[in-house]
Amino acid sequence: MKQIRPHAKLLRTWRVYLILLSILPAFALSLFMQVGSTSWFIAAGAWGIVFLCIYLLYLPARRRGLSFSIDARAITRKSGVFFLKTETLPLCAVCFTAIIRSPVVRMFGLCSLRIAAPGVSLSVPGLMRTDAQALALSLRQWEEGPS
Repeated sequence: MKQIRPHAKLLRTWRVYLILLSILPAFALSLFMQVGSTSWFIAAGAWGIVFLCIYLLYLPARRRGLSFSIDARAITRKSGVFFLKTETLPLCAVCFTAIIRSPVVRMFGLCSLRIAAPGVSLSVPGLMRTDAQALALSLRQWEEGPS
């Protein structure tokens, strides 16, 4: 059984996405509330606490809880922070694989491997491109069968 852990840079990509997404609530807060009022300070403080909890606590715990394993018959994904979830995809059902690279993920040199089967797909985020290509190639070779 081969164990795969996401690269440490995955945490940085999630944090960049969080920072980009946090601009919208901050803008809405300044747009709909008078800056400097008591309600604005309460709302800004609450938003700051939520942001820091996600940034410092939730995202590292999410990365620690994410793992993948491949054996002779299936690929298994384990994930979750509060509720642990295990997803297993039999290798005999794999139809195709795709390597996905968004601009933010590409900035850190990472990619995601999407493995699809009839009615289901499994994503393996936080892989280096060479690792994703090697994994996709091995899945394709398994799909074609022994030579």
